[in-house]
Amino acid sequence: MRFANWHQLTLPAATCWFYTDGVTKAENRLGEEFSMECPSALVRDASSPSAEDLTTNIFNSAANFCDDVSFHDDVTIVVVYATSTALPA
Repeated sequence: MRFANWHQLTLPAATCWFYTDGVTKAENRLGEEFSMECPSALVRDASSPSAEDLTTNIFNSAANFCDDVSFHDDVTIVVVYATSTALPA
C-alpha cells in the first residue's frame, strides 16, 4: 500500500471532500447514477455546516436518491475544512 503526503495552500475556510466511487455510482431503481453533480452542489451550497453535518448531508442525499435500492459498493465520505493557509513547520 502506498501513501503520499499532500500539501495544498487553500483559502481560509476552504472545504475539501474525499469520497469513494460508491457515492457517485450509487443507483436508483431506474439505473440512474447519483453522479458527481449532486454532492458537489451540496458542498458548494452549504452555508457553514460542520464537517460532520456536511458528511451526513451527502450520505443522506445519496441514500434518498437510491430510495429503496441499497448501495452496491462501499460508501466513504471525508470532509475537511482548512482553517488556515499556514503549513506546519
